Amino acid sequence: MITEWCLIAATVIFAVLTAGLLIGLKNIVSRIVLMQQSSQRLELDVRTLMVKLQGTTERADKTLALVSDQLKAVSGLFQAASLFGESVENASAAVNSMTAALSNKARQQAERIENKKLRGLDEALDWAEVGMTAWQLWQSVRDKIAKKPACSGEGDGYDNRGGSDS
Repeated sequence: MITEWCLIAATVIFAVLTAGLLIGLKNIVSRIVLMQQSSQRLELDVRTLMVKLQGTTERADKTLALVSDQLKAVSGLFQAASLFGESVENASAAVNSMTAALSNKARQQAERIENKKLRGLDEALDWAEVGMTAWQLWQSVRDKIAKKPACSGEGDGYDNRGGSDS
């Protein structure tokens, strides 16, 4: 009987161990199924994120292209501004040269006019001096004539002997 009891006990133990093993395997399988479902959801989420990331990458590429185009345009604008600055500088230099030339020409003209006026003034003063001398001479002759008696014949430019005084 002991052998029967041992046999029954071994069978019960075997059955309990087999049931426990089957229950453990069933738990493991259900956990693996849960992990597989979770992994499938994770894969789906990753795919969705990859699609969104790809769209974002495409938009970033477009944005970078636009930024690059804008930088090229700004570079062109800076080049244009630089060329404009050079043009303004050249125009300013030309205006300065023209102003200097006009100033020199005006100065030369003013000096020429001034010299001409001074020469004319000198000439006028010379003529005024000649005129003054002539007037003084005429006055002195007139005064001499006015101081002499009318019939004396003295100082009238004629010699009493019939010739000229000179």
